[in-house]
Amino acid sequence: MTNPHYSRIKATSKRVQNDARISSAERELARPKVKAVLAEKDKTGTWLSEQMGRNIGTVSRWMTNKVQPSVEQLYDIAKHLDVEVRELLVASKGKE
Repeated sequence: MTNPHYSRIKATSKRVQNDARISSAERELARPKVKAVLAEKDKTGTWLSEQMGRNIGTVSRWMTNKVQPSVEQLYDIAKHLDVEVRELLVASKGKE
């Protein structure tokens, strides 16, 4: 079953990444904070890669924001870390 918020989140993410009017600083706000949440949970990238069945290099790129996980992957990361997906995203406009 598809999450009802999936299409809205995906569309927003794509719009943010492709909009030339959005500054690089604003794009940075749209990036996931996988590394920070892993640290809060006392987990490592290696642990997450094993839980998800993903290559450690892929998880490392997520942690350094060189590559962003897809919306589906964010939901999977959140499930393994026992957090809400929104906790993996940087708040914009000062909201948490």
